[in-house]
Amino acid sequence: MPGVLTAPRFKVGDQVMVFFPAADIQNDAFILGIVKGFLPDGRVRLQVTDYVEGHDYGLSCEPLPPPDATSEYGDGWETWQDPRKLRQDIEYAVPADKLMPAGAGRMYAITRNNIWTKFARWLSDAPVLYVDELVQAQSEAAQVGLAALERPFALAIAHRQAFYAPEGRPYWPYEAAPRLVSLLEKVEGMLEEDPQLKQHFFAVRRDWTRINQSTYLRFMLRALDKIVQDAHQLLYEEGLDKVDPGVLARLRTQLRALGVRLHPDAG
Repeated sequence: MPGVLTAPRFKVGDQVMVFFPAADIQNDAFILGIVKGFLPDGRVRLQVTDYVEGHDYGLSCEPLPPPDATSEYGDGWETWQDPRKLRQDIEYAVPADKLMPAGAGRMYAITRNNIWTKFARWLSDAPVLYVDELVQAQSEAAQVGLAALERPFALAIAHRQAFYAPEGRPYWPYEAAPRLVSLLEKVEGMLEEDPQLKQHFFAVRRDWTRINQSTYLRFMLRALDKIVQDAHQLLYEEGLDKVDPGVLARLRTQLRALGVRLHPDAG
């Protein structure tokens, strides 16, 4: 969505958002401001009214001297020392392709944050989280250009269905075990279909610098790690004597194939 409305469609005085999406959505950043003019290189001169603190704006937001300055260092302006803090008494040059109308930008940022919140609630095992909410978040992700989250949310949905009944009741461990066998089959299939993902998943030392640049890899690995961890933990729960021994044997085999070292007492 950022970049759809570029500088020529804005005019001086317009309220805009400069959006800086992050591969890891929880680290999204934005600046709200007022268009003060346009620069010869195509960037927009912006007066900041609000922004997300803590983000490093150094590469995309250049402080400018006042338009009437007689020198590069005009009165009240100086090169910044901390690119995580912006000032309202000077103007900045920002990329035109990251501009959005302020209202649409707010809704876009809120939607992305809501999508992350739903995924984070799943990661944290929120007791009140229905599959319909994850399905809705998956749909919203597609609508705002986050197709990379389709498969991570598909795994989150399948995981929730393996551990919780449709009405929200958590399954007993003996009820969840056979469902986890099916879920891990899905996991195995996804890894076989995606050699790059498989390489990162099984890496002894994961290349987090590379992973953190990809929304798909970041969220898929979070989802896969959670599923494998929860399936492993189930083997130490009580009541598994009610499970078909063949199912438990299959679950142990799957977990070993996914890199889990099982304790002799597991299952």
